[in-house]
Amino acid sequence: MEIDSAQYARFLVWDEEQKKHARNLAAVMRTLSAESEGNADAFFAAFHHDAHFWINGDTGASGSRRGMAAMKALFEAFMVKLPAGFSHTIVNAYVTGDHVITETLGRATTLAGQIYKGTYCQVCKFEHTQIVELAVYLDTKLLNETLPAECWPAQKS
Repeated sequence: MEIDSAQYARFLVWDEEQKKHARNLAAVMRTLSAESEGNADAFFAAFHHDAHFWINGDTGASGSRRGMAAMKALFEAFMVKLPAGFSHTIVNAYVTGDHVITETLGRATTLAGQIYKGTYCQVCKFEHTQIVELAVYLDTKLLNETLPAECWPAQKS
């Protein structure tokens, strides 16, 4: 059996790309699972120390933050308002190039007993094996009604 060396080389590139996609998707799934468990260390394990984090809209959580300290402050402010934790259900996940895009449903109960059910789209950009950018699109009206602006730490870039 004769093997076409050019075709085999293309296969090897494709195979490496598939492995990278699987690794990146697994990292995002672990990150979302850690958020559901309220496990900050596991949540941030996949992030680069200088990652850029952005949330759409005009909520107290909206805007850009850079670096682990700013992201952890936001995470902790969110989780402290949800004593029973926050669960994500992944509806869809797409992987292309260095990006993983997830559509999720989030559910929690606030300190005041209010049910929070939000829809999310998270776009994660990877460099090597770490998340370097995370953009979160969510229902800002629902977030403002459930967790008003004063619940959040000051925005920092």
